[in-house]
Amino acid sequence: MDQAVAMESRFFPLSVQITSKGNRVVKNPYEAHPRYQKSNRPAYIKNFHKIYKIIIPYGQKYDQKWLLNCLVNECGVHFRAFQFHYEKKKAVFYVDSFPIARLLWLASNKIQGAHHYKIVIKVLPCQLIPNQIPNMQYIDTSEHSCLSTLQSLDQNVDHIKNCLQKRYNQTLQILDLSNLSSDPGLLSAEVYLSFSNLSVIDLLIQIIGLDFPQLICLSLSKNWITRLAGFSHLFYGAPQLKILDLSNNSLYYTQELDFIHNLELTELYLQGNPLCENMENFTAYCRLILHHFPTIQKLDGHIIRQILFLGPEVPQLLPPAKGSFFCNDDIRSFLQGFLQQFFSCYDSRARQSLLPLYQENCYWSLCVPRVLRQNAWFELIQEYWKENRNMKGRKRAGMRQKLLKYDRQQTVGFLCNLPETKHDLQTMIVEVSLQTPSMIFFSIEGRFKKVKKINRNAYISFRRTFIIVPTGDNRAQITNDQLVITDLFVSLPETDFQKPFRPMISLSKDPAAIEPGQSKLCLDEPQTMEYKLSELPSCEEPATVQQNIVQHFARCTGMKPTWAFK
Repeated sequence: MDQAVAMESRFFPLSVQITSKGNRVVKNPYEAHPRYQKSNRPAYIKNFHKIYKIIIPYGQKYDQKWLLNCLVNECGVHFRAFQFHYEKKKAVFYVDSFPIARLLWLASNKIQGAHHYKIVIKVLPCQLIPNQIPNMQYIDTSEHSCLSTLQSLDQNVDHIKNCLQKRYNQTLQILDLSNLSSDPGLLSAEVYLSFSNLSVIDLLIQIIGLDFPQLICLSLSKNWITRLAGFSHLFYGAPQLKILDLSNNSLYYTQELDFIHNLELTELYLQGNPLCENMENFTAYCRLILHHFPTIQKLDGHIIRQILFLGPEVPQLLPPAKGSFFCNDDIRSFLQGFLQQFFSCYDSRARQSLLPLYQENCYWSLCVPRVLRQNAWFELIQEYWKENRNMKGRKRAGMRQKLLKYDRQQTVGFLCNLPETKHDLQTMIVEVSLQTPSMIFFSIEGRFKKVKKINRNAYISFRRTFIIVPTGDNRAQITNDQLVITDLFVSLPETDFQKPFRPMISLSKDPAAIEPGQSKLCLDEPQTMEYKLSELPSCEEPATVQQNIVQHFARCTGMKPTWAFK
C-alpha cells in the first residue's frame, strides 16, 4: 500500500493517460506538479515594485553631497533619494522610479572614486508598502546638485591654485596634472578632484586661462579620463598649447578626439588607452590621428611622417626601362642571329624544321597562369591550357611528369600542334643570366599574337627560357626550353605588327654589319669554341625534315612508313 502511494506521488515528466475509448493523451507534467505552479509571492518585475534599494559598497568614505552629484552627472537626470544613510561601510538610499533605478544600475563602475577605484552601484527591488513613501525623508538632488558642487569647489579654490602652481614649470611652460587625485597637497586639504565631473574640468580650464595663458605643454595622464567633452573649450584657455599628454587613461573611442580637434597640436601621447589596442596596426593608428590633427608631428614619441613615409611631395619620374643584357658583343651578335632564325621558323607553317635545333634528350615545358574559364580571354589560351604544367594547379607528381616533354620528337611534335603565331621581334628583351664555355642560359620577354583568332588586336605576353649547349659538330642546340604565358589582357592596334622588321633592342652596336652565317661566339676561350649558325637548317626544306621524322617514328614503333606518315 505504501508502495502504491509512493508511486502516485512520484512525478513522471512523460506520463501517458489512456482514456476509456482507448485514446492516448499525453499529460502536461508542468501543469499539475507543485514545483511548477505559480506561487503567491510577487515576482520581481519592473511594473510591480515602486521602491528600489540602492546600495553603494564602501560608500561611507564619500561625502553625501559629492556622491549624489556624481550620480546626477552620470545619469543625466535629477531624482529623489529617500532615507539616505550609511550601513556599516555602505551607503544606502531608496528611489521610487524604475527608470531612475535602471539609470543608476547602468552607472555602476563608471564613476571614479578615491584611490582610482570605481564606484559600484547595486540595485535591489524592495517590498516596502507604497503608502510609506510620503513618510520617508528624501533629498532632492535638483535643489543643490550644481550649487553644492560649485560651493565646495569655491571653498577650495586656493588649495587648487597652490597645487597647480607647484606643478607648473615656468621655464618650459609645462603644466603637469598627471595623477591629480593623489596629489599630497589636495589629500591633506581633503579635496578630491575627479575628471568625471564637468565642474572640476571647467574650474581647471578657468585657472589655466587666468594664471597660465602661455601654456605650451599639458600632461593629463593617469587621471582615468573616459570622455573629452569637458575639454572642448580648452583651446580658449590655452590657445598656444602644442603638446598634450593623455596617456594611461580610459579613452575607448577615437570619436572623443573630435572634442579637441581645434587644438593645433604638434605632439600627442595616447599610449595606455584602450583605443590604441583596438587599432589594426600602428600605421592605421597614425593615419587616424593625422585625420583629426593635421599639424601633428609626433605621436607617442614617434615621428609620424617617417612612419607613413610622408616626405616632401617632389614629383619623381619612373626610371627608364632597362634593355637587353649581354656579357659581350660576341654573344649579342650570336643570339641575334640565333633568335631571328628560330622565330622565323617558329612563326612559319613548317615548324618541323626546328627538329635539328633541339638536342636528342631535351626538355620542354609550358606554364600558364590561372584564369577563369568564364573569361572571354580564355579562348586565346585554350590550346595552351591542356598542356599547362603550372605547379599550383598540378599537384600530382604523375601529371607533372606526363606534361613534361623529354625528347625532341615530342617537343617538335607538340610545337606543330600549337596554333600559328606571329612574334613581335622589335619589343623582345634578352637577358643572359649565365654564360660558360659549355652553356648559355638566357631568357626572352616579348609578345606574340595568334594568326587565326576572333580578336585581332589582342596579343599574349610571354617569357621564354633557353639553355643552349655546343654539339660535337660545332653546332648550338637547345637542351632546355620553357615557355611561360605571363599576360592575357592587353591589346594593341593591328599596325604594330605590320611594321618592317628591325633588329632587336640593343642587340648590336652595328646591326647592319651582322651576318648570321659569319658570326662567331667567343665565350671564355674564343680560340677553342665556335658556334656556326650557317649549318642550322633553313625553313625552306620542310619535306626533307618531315621525311626524317616519319622514318624515325617508323623505326621506333615498327610501323610501316605509309602508316607512320598518316
